[in-house]
Parts: sequence; C-alpha cells; structure tokens
Amino acid sequence: MRGLSAVLQSDRTSYYSGVFLASVWGIFAYAHILAFLHNGDISLLMFCLSETLTAGFYLIRSAPRTVSILPIDWLVAIGGTIAPLFLRPAPWGVMPSKSKHVPRRVGRQVNKVMCSGLACLALL
Repeated sequence: MRGLSAVLQSDRTSYYSGVFLASVWGIFAYAHILAFLHNGDISLLMFCLSETLTAGFYLIRSAPRTVSILPIDWLVAIGGTIAPLFLRPAPWGVMPSKSKHVPRRVGRQVNKVMCSGLACLALL
C-alpha cells in the first residue's frame, strides 16, 4: 500500500492527471461552443463556464499532503470532476419542457462553485 500511495502523490501523477483533464475539457468546451454558435442557447455557455471553473480549480490546486488509496474515494473524485466533461449537447436537451429554467439553475451552480473555490483558495 505504501508504494501505491507514493505513486498517487507523485508530481508525475499530478501532471498527467492535469493534462488528461485539460484535454477532456478542451473537447468539452469545443463541442459546447460549436453548439452555442449553431443554436444560440446561452445555457450551453453557462454550463461550459461551470465546468471550466471546476477544471480550473483542479489545475491550480496545491499539492495534497495525503492521498486516499480507497477505490470509492477515487470513483467519487473522478465522477465529480471528470465525468461531467463527457456530456455533449444534444438537439433535444435533457428535459425540453424545463429548458427555460436551465440558465437560472446553471447560474446558481456557477455562483456556488465560484464561492466554494474562492473559499478554498483563501485557506491556502
């Protein structure tokens, strides 16, 4: 277990996870910006901004003092950080009947992500 913890805490693992996240984010942003240019739906840009904040805070984070080696912790971290970047815009949307509420709700999400990210940066 000690060797796995050392690998997970290494600078190389941190660097490559950042490169992977940046690559997936680039594809995500490209797809959402193209969809916005095609149909003009502002919620696509807002969702892109929300995920940009999450990815940005991940990339500028400080080095962790300890790293969990429990698989469930890694699944939750990957699921919460990287999995949303695999979402792609669709012409029918998630819930077409509720699409008018999406900008307001995504706006709230962006606000909460910014507040929590800035609070964490203030602790550094």
